[in-house]
Amino acid sequence: MATALAVGLCAVAIGRTQQLPVFRGGTNLIVVDAYPRGKDGRIIEGLTPADFEVFEDGQRQTVEQFEFVRVEPVPENERHDPKTQTEMLQAAADPHNRVFVVYLDTYHVTMAGSKRMRFPLVTMLDRILGPADLFGMTTPKIPPSQLVLGRKLVSVESQLAQVAPWGERDTDSQEEQFFFDCYSLDPPTLESIPQEWRAYDGPVLRWMPHLLMDRWREDRTLQNLKGLVTHVGSLREARTVVMTVTDGWRLFRPDQTLAAQSAKLGAGPPAIGVPPRGGPIGPLGRGTNGRPASDKCRAELVRLAAINDERLFTEIVTLANRSNVVFYTISPDGLDTSDARLIETLVTPMTPDRVIGDMDHARSRFDAMVTLARETDGISVTVRGDRTVMNRIVNDVSAYYLLGYSSANPKADGKLRRIKVQVKQPNVAVVARRGYVVPTPESIAAKAAAKAKDAVVAPPPPPAAVTDALKVLARLGADMFAAARLDDRDLEIVTEIPAAAAALGKWRDGGSVAVTVTMADGAAAGSAAGRIGPGSRSTLVRVPVGSTTGPWRVIVKLTGKEGTFEDLLDVRAPASRLLNDPGIYRGSGSARTALVPAAEPVFNRTERLRAEIISTGALEQRAARLLDPRGRLVAVQPTLTERPGASGGTVLAVDLTLAPLAGGDYVLEVTAGRGAESEQRYVGFRVVR
Repeated sequence: MATALAVGLCAVAIGRTQQLPVFRGGTNLIVVDAYPRGKDGRIIEGLTPADFEVFEDGQRQTVEQFEFVRVEPVPENERHDPKTQTEMLQAAADPHNRVFVVYLDTYHVTMAGSKRMRFPLVTMLDRILGPADLFGMTTPKIPPSQLVLGRKLVSVESQLAQVAPWGERDTDSQEEQFFFDCYSLDPPTLESIPQEWRAYDGPVLRWMPHLLMDRWREDRTLQNLKGLVTHVGSLREARTVVMTVTDGWRLFRPDQTLAAQSAKLGAGPPAIGVPPRGGPIGPLGRGTNGRPASDKCRAELVRLAAINDERLFTEIVTLANRSNVVFYTISPDGLDTSDARLIETLVTPMTPDRVIGDMDHARSRFDAMVTLARETDGISVTVRGDRTVMNRIVNDVSAYYLLGYSSANPKADGKLRRIKVQVKQPNVAVVARRGYVVPTPESIAAKAAAKAKDAVVAPPPPPAAVTDALKVLARLGADMFAAARLDDRDLEIVTEIPAAAAALGKWRDGGSVAVTVTMADGAAAGSAAGRIGPGSRSTLVRVPVGSTTGPWRVIVKLTGKEGTFEDLLDVRAPASRLLNDPGIYRGSGSARTALVPAAEPVFNRTERLRAEIISTGALEQRAARLLDPRGRLVAVQPTLTERPGASGGTVLAVDLTLAPLAGGDYVLEVTAGRGAESEQRYVGFRVVR
């Protein structure tokens, strides 16, 4: 779930002496954003340069430039997103443009908590962001380098209001199936779990998959947060606000007792309920029998037992203070009395002392969330039962001062310089940038050389297969969309109403679909009828073609109150020995919602895409990856699963959540092999906001 989303408000400067220039480290001009607060916690207005004292490494500096900024709302149509990545980076580097990142901690928020956050989060954003401010949304599943910043709110409002709840803390996701396959019991009961598959988490006895999942989720989240702080710190010198929606972290430490249990991994009764070969492909790989190789299970257990998230958390706080990143932590659920999920109370005994230990685990999560905000000069709030608490954050960031001074230290030594800001008035607490690092001449030269190299090396042309896959986008803007493929002895035809027409209220009553199939010589081959129901956009019909080998001409007619529209398709039987042509489906971002057939190759970032390809027999290799229009790998991994086909063979299903992607064109590549044979299929599509 991440996006190029933004909101706009109007910044009004008061008491301005001179417009502060855009700057980067390596110059002598240093810009400090300062937030002086009175006893009531609100920003004190009306201060002058003479009221401030700025110190660098203990030496007083002269405030040469000064500005006070407050925000007021403006209409949505006055907010304008950056047009290019270069424009986005330039806007992010300007200290006048505040940057807000909403971090949705999917692994540590419940489904109910994520639903509870929809309205208060959008309302808060609508009140705090200025016309020049930038806003982005990301999750632990999105690499920090893919963070996209914009200014319009409509996208985030649509995403949070329309998609299924994004919180996964009380659910098990497909990417964690690996742990259940390592310790598979179906269904798990208190009696069926062997002692070797239980582990103590403090005083709490837990089933191994749940404990390892918790450690894996927390480590992945904190590693991602550390990368995010590093990334935004490289974009700008001025303050970046990271609004983290989370219920906190345990901050796991190394556990030698847990690591020692790796030697017992193979103990206990034979696993039952293990997915057969071709089941879900987990992130850590599988053995040839379709379940995780035992050495991989042991290696992951040892790795997770050795993590030190307490130290990693400290590194994040230190790095945030160096990078001028402030965390505001927002808990949808507040301080829970229990950290265990319901399933754990059913499969592990909970004695009184273990109940107390479980409560301590919940307290640890809450304490970590509060500490992250406090140690980076932010605020921690709990939304549950009181949405007005978000006003504390609004008040805290609604106004600020920008102070500019010329550093008296000319050395470019790469060392941290500490900044302290004071106000001469009594009873005033100042939160301000804590320091900066001046890059060395060598690091500046290295960056310049890398930039120059990238500028002169022309990217290679895209592969022909990628270019061909994207030709489907040439029909965008049509009155209707149709797609056809051969599925065994049937032609499968999908008809879809364009999203733009549906958004305008057209086809709200649906429409009738008539399909006629002829052979190349004009002889009739079959026909079928279908209907797109009210509120729907697509339908799928099948036309039996028996043993004919084609090619076929397919005429698709869509009729309704909007008129009659027609599309013509030419379909050939695939010459492939391994793979048929792909069919595509769309659904919401949640894997729990139903998929519907699709023909329009345009998807919203709140949706997910599935491509299904029928194999003519058993496969020995299969893989899926996402490419950009030039054929370069995109760092978002599709999920590949397979199941037996209805009439033999295998169905490869590739699922791709689109929230991590920026708007643009992409190609899904699916590769399958058997023996020395290998084939690829490509699906071109466009992602829009």
